[in-house]
Amino acid sequence: MGAKFLAPAPLGGVETIFYEGRLAAVVTQTEARLAPEVEFGDPAVARFVFAMAAYALDPTRLADGDPFKQVDAEFIARWLLMPNAAFAPLAHLPDAHLAELFGVPLAEVARKRDDLTRLAGL
Repeated sequence: MGAKFLAPAPLGGVETIFYEGRLAAVVTQTEARLAPEVEFGDPAVARFVFAMAAYALDPTRLADGDPFKQVDAEFIARWLLMPNAAFAPLAHLPDAHLAELFGVPLAEVARKRDDLTRLAGL
C-alpha cells in the first residue's frame, strides 16, 4: 500500500507527477500516491515529490483554474523545502551539505541557486 496525502480533489481528475523523467506520483480526486520506487527509495526524493503533490492539490491554484504544470510544481517544492531566506545566506556551501541540511535531492540545490538568480533578475 502506497503512502497517501489526502487533500481536496484536483478539478481535472488525475495529475501525474514525474521526477528525473520517471513517474513519481499520481494525484487523484481524493489522494496522492507515491510510486513504490519513490516511497521506498531516497527519503529526500519522497519529500520533494510530496511537496510537488501538495502544489497539485493546492486549493487556491485549483480555485483559480490554473492548470498543473510540472515546472511550477518543482519550483514550488524547492521554495517550500528550501525557503529563500534560509537558503540564500548558505548558498555558497557545497551542494551535498545543503542537500543534507534541507533534506532535498542533491540535484535540487543547483536548481535552487538558478531559481534565486532568475528571481534576482526580475
